[in-house]
Amino acid sequence: MKALFEAHLSHLLTEMDATLSELALPGLVVFAGSEQFYFDDNKALPFGANHFFRYFCPAEGKGHVVVFRNGAQKPILLAYEPDDHWHFVERIEPADYWPSCYDVRLFKSQEDIVAHVEKECSGFAFHGVSFGTGTPAGLAPVTPELVARLNWLRLHKSEYEVRLLEEATALAARGHVAALAAFREVCVSTLADGETPPFESNSVSVAA
Repeated sequence: MKALFEAHLSHLLTEMDATLSELALPGLVVFAGSEQFYFDDNKALPFGANHFFRYFCPAEGKGHVVVFRNGAQKPILLAYEPDDHWHFVERIEPADYWPSCYDVRLFKSQEDIVAHVEKECSGFAFHGVSFGTGTPAGLAPVTPELVARLNWLRLHKSEYEVRLLEEATALAARGHVAALAAFREVCVSTLADGETPPFESNSVSVAA
């Protein structure tokens, strides 16, 4: 998986450099998103990361930022890992297949991430919702042309993405087979003596 991801990210870096050069941008800042709450409540809404962030970086969790600097050999990951004793925090695992492909910098607060972006990323395009502390100053809004280029990149799947799709499909198929088996078991348990179940008796299996 590591080799597939390295090839995937290398292609993205080449395409991003070309895109940023053509649009005269020094870089791109992509924010995963922050925690949102129900109105007048302290209960958090289910979190879903910015789809472009998920495309550029496998990091799980909220608050992270990935930075592409035109011409850089690695993208920068500003990883949000607060000291939180009440909530689960996704941690970057250095031994995983992908962190070594990034310049990973750890932050304990969103304010520190915003300050870093404001200092280091002046003039970069910004994609994402505003931070809980506000959008960093000095960033340029993404243009329709940049978004179109990013969407075009996502249209073509790398071998790494195809592998993820295959693994997800296999996992989903095993879940469907397990649900079918449970349904049949319940149906059979409710049949009267001698009654035939209303489905075929042949079994379905999915390779692990």
